[in-house]
Amino acid sequence: LHRHGSLVTEQQFHPHKHKDVKSPVVLWDVEVIKDKMPEVEYDDVMGSDEGLFKWLSGIYRYGLGLIRNAPTEEQTIVDIAKQISYIKETSYGVLFDVVALPQNVGHLAYTGEMLLHHTDLNYREKSPGIQILHCIHSSGSRADEGLSLFVDGFYVADWLRKHNPSAFHILSSLPVEFKIVYKEV
Repeated sequence: LHRHGSLVTEQQFHPHKHKDVKSPVVLWDVEVIKDKMPEVEYDDVMGSDEGLFKWLSGIYRYGLGLIRNAPTEEQTIVDIAKQISYIKETSYGVLFDVVALPQNVGHLAYTGEMLLHHTDLNYREKSPGIQILHCIHSSGSRADEGLSLFVDGFYVADWLRKHNPSAFHILSSLPVEFKIVYKEV
């Protein structure tokens, strides 16, 4: 599924109802998404074409989709991913656990610190098309710990294009090399 592509179309799920109809892609900020966050129950995603279609439609339209009430076993995320694609293994393995460790091992994901907005694996030749996050357990004691915060990068780019065209031009046309850098490496 590509956010602006057509690998999965509504026609594939409901060929009798539609003729190559796609929902429009929505650029969003907090005011737009707060009442329209695409959410689907785990049992619906895993148990019906309609539930899976609703989840994938949210991903296509908004760039994200939430699955509620998923089991807390580690295998759950693998089962969800296999509903829609193969799993691309990275140097981190099939799964990557974000776990607060008592000692700092040099990767921010293991510190327990809040992760600010970022893009994962952008230093790879081919970044993942979809990442699936699964909060099994929040080790924090505050109500806001374990939350995932999202931003629509296309909305930000569009805002920048409208409000500062020269900055947008520089950021969209200047080649930039991405690297992963650890403090001690």
